[in-house]
Amino acid sequence: PLRPTGQLVSLQPQLDGSWKSERLSAAPLVDLHGLTPAEAMGRRVTAWYEEEGAEGEPPRDVPYSGHVIDSSGCQSGKRGLSVRFDYALDEAGAQEELYLGNDDDWLYGLHAMKPERGSA
Repeated sequence: PLRPTGQLVSLQPQLDGSWKSERLSAAPLVDLHGLTPAEAMGRRVTAWYEEEGAEGEPPRDVPYSGHVIDSSGCQSGKRGLSVRFDYALDEAGAQEELYLGNDDDWLYGLHAMKPERGSA
């Protein structure tokens, strides 16, 4: 007999009348824009960060492109997608790596312009 376990499982009927259960991963806590953590791996992304404008100009959203190097932090909700950016360098001169989460503005693919809210 099946007993409740508090875990998400897939049940598949077998030819002998029994059921095969397979434990499923919980849904990611970080919104992956319709992909699973495995599908997000290696994908190109663009993230927008607000930067100060020139003197007298308002701040503006600047696009940074990179690719997903780790998506395991999406399951815990603590980190998000780990992205290595193409042209942003850290203090040591290496490609900068940052985490993208639910509070960040980002999309899969290369984008020059940030879409208006609600259109992405």
